[in-house]
Amino acid sequence: MPATSGKGDRPYRDENLNLVVCPLPYDGAFVETFYEGWRIVQQTMAAQVEMPSDTALPLPAERLVAKELVIRRTFPVVEVVAALEAQAQPELLETVDREASVVLRRGNIETGTVVAPVALTLFDL
Repeated sequence: MPATSGKGDRPYRDENLNLVVCPLPYDGAFVETFYEGWRIVQQTMAAQVEMPSDTALPLPAERLVAKELVIRRTFPVVEVVAALEAQAQPELLETVDREASVVLRRGNIETGTVVAPVALTLFDL
């Protein structure tokens, strides 16, 4: 689950649900980017795979992504995904598999490792 915007993202135990909740960093991080992309797809689908209105997608980058979907609307989804994969930039993500250790302290759950994609900057390339 995403962390609440502007608040901490440390794991905690929800006593009511008897769960350990591990929020994902949201502000400017992967989850925010994921939801922005999903919102573009939702708006495009709501517009019957025609260009959504400027009100629905006001930012130029959002409209560019929607345009890529709209111009391919007559093709099968699997082919569209394959075609757009060529435009992906996986080198911008660096993933590392690590063992996450969990320590119980005064009823709060803490982990020393967060397993999540980390975006690289242009300076890292």
